Amino acid sequence: MKLKKIQIALIAMFALIAIVAATTYVHNGSNLGNGTFNNTLFNSSGDYVYLNYTDGTNTSYVSSGTYTSPVIDAGSSSFISISWKGKPRNCPTGMAYIDKLGGYCIDKYEAYNNGGVAGSAAGQTPWASISQTSARTACAGAGKHLCTSREWLGAANIKGQYYNLPATLSQCNVAGSAASVGGSNADCVSSEGVYDMVGSVWEWTNETINTNVAGAGWRYISTTDGSFSTDSNVDNGKYGKDGTYFASGAVTGNAVFRGGSWRDGAGAGPFAAFLFNAPSDTYSNLGFRCCSVPN
Repeated sequence: MKLKKIQIALIAMFALIAIVAATTYVHNGSNLGNGTFNNTLFNSSGDYVYLNYTDGTNTSYVSSGTYTSPVIDAGSSSFISISWKGKPRNCPTGMAYIDKLGGYCIDKYEAYNNGGVAGSAAGQTPWASISQTSARTACAGAGKHLCTSREWLGAANIKGQYYNLPATLSQCNVAGSAASVGGSNADCVSSEGVYDMVGSVWEWTNETINTNVAGAGWRYISTTDGSFSTDSNVDNGKYGKDGTYFASGAVTGNAVFRGGSWRDGAGAGPFAAFLFNAPSDTYSNLGFRCCSVPN
């Protein structure tokens, strides 16, 4: 009987230790937001706690952030004032984690030619004069993919500022004589550490698009209703008066590149886009960068 009491005490003690240990996990990163959480799995060997949103598939994990939940329903019991780590979000060397669109990695620097595949490192000259088709291949060779417009725009900011940017982005290479070496514009960097998304070279994104407008030229996003106009005044500065260049008439299968280059001056910006060219076109001021899924 005495032995059984000792066993019960030990079990209770270990259970208490497990609960205390679970409540000391710390989650670093962004707010989880509202929602119901389920499938809470404590993983002491991995030093993190999985939390799934109730999304029907139980696959939408929390990403990086700092957040403490007052109550987490772990099924049969609840833990009060618990903190945790989310599913690890590790990006390859030379890439930054972006806490949007479910979480993804993007090259910190414009891609350079690393033996025929896309590399990302400071101090390298961007790989320009490459078609969208070849840029896709170069990213695939590195185990990545050419960034989509959504991924590209999700990472595009100057020190965290998205809107009401200055007309001339003097911190970026928008009025130079050649592309920037990766990371050389110390202030042309996003809050996540992504360099030269404005200026240096235009960057291909991973889409083709069909358009139909009367007359080729620049059009601007209306701050009021999101429509396009040839009058830049429809943008009150929220989108930096960055233009989108369209081809004339009904066009099928043109590719997309973004951001502006070293010779675009005030026309460069995080919302600037070009929809005029075929995927096979190349220019000396047009490069790319790659994206990937976190480990």
